[in-house]
Amino acid sequence: MRNNRYWTAIFAAIGNPRSAPAQARQDPGVRGGLANTVGEKAACDMRNRPRLIAWALAAMFALAGSAATAQSSLTGENAKEMQRLLAAPAGSVVVPCTSMKRPRTPADTLDRFLMWNEITLATTAIDHTHDPANPSCFGEQLGPPRTARALAIVHIAMFDAENAITKRFKSYSGIASVSGDVSLDRAIAQAAHDTLVALYPGQKARLDAIFDADIDTIRGSQAAINEGAALGTRAAAAILAKRVGDNSTLPEPTYCVDFIPMGGCPPNKVPAGIWSPDPVSGLKIALGGNWPKVKP
Repeated sequence: MRNNRYWTAIFAAIGNPRSAPAQARQDPGVRGGLANTVGEKAACDMRNRPRLIAWALAAMFALAGSAATAQSSLTGENAKEMQRLLAAPAGSVVVPCTSMKRPRTPADTLDRFLMWNEITLATTAIDHTHDPANPSCFGEQLGPPRTARALAIVHIAMFDAENAITKRFKSYSGIASVSGDVSLDRAIAQAAHDTLVALYPGQKARLDAIFDADIDTIRGSQAAINEGAALGTRAAAAILAKRVGDNSTLPEPTYCVDFIPMGGCPPNKVPAGIWSPDPVSGLKIALGGNWPKVKP
């Protein structure tokens, strides 16, 4: 719980995103600009509230431990078993990783934060749905611990990018603050995009298309946008570098193959309080079973 101050800082930092120099010059009359009227702002606030709650819940998983880049912890029979379990039911419509549509045009800087959170959550959902037409999009950050780590990395990168401009809190990853005309919107988008592509390379084409569509709506001088892009890249690289070699790529253990539970394996009965396979799915993979070996 010693890292709670950083998540408090994230929400405090986005409380006044328009304080950045680049945002002060944003044209309120163009697409993606600031709300023109009090009514528009109120409507935007009401619309954003459930998304902010969702983002807060996602951030609570932060720092469960993580690897910086994608390397599936599932191999061989374990991978096949998870594909079977997470395959879409017959007749269901699967949102493929080839879907290039972004959720919306952000209303302001805070909404851009929230939109990239939605994109991140959609990316994790695709990662957990086996689509035979796009097998490379499956299982790159599978399971609660690895997903929690991915969410933490993306949101820390966005926080550090903004905080480098607003200078309200200590940087988590240690990146230097910036001054002058720097596009906060571009920094946010760049940080989110770069971390997501590193974590989910199988979805790179989808993420690149969403990113390109988003940055086309960002207003400001070219110099400010370039500075924002450079800042976002640095923020993403910093948190990714901190998670290199943290043991989060250790393979997921299999019940009664890689470990023997207290009380032994079937037909012995596992004592109460000891992990055993889900009786419904029959899945014998202990997702996160090696997570205690991951560096905090």
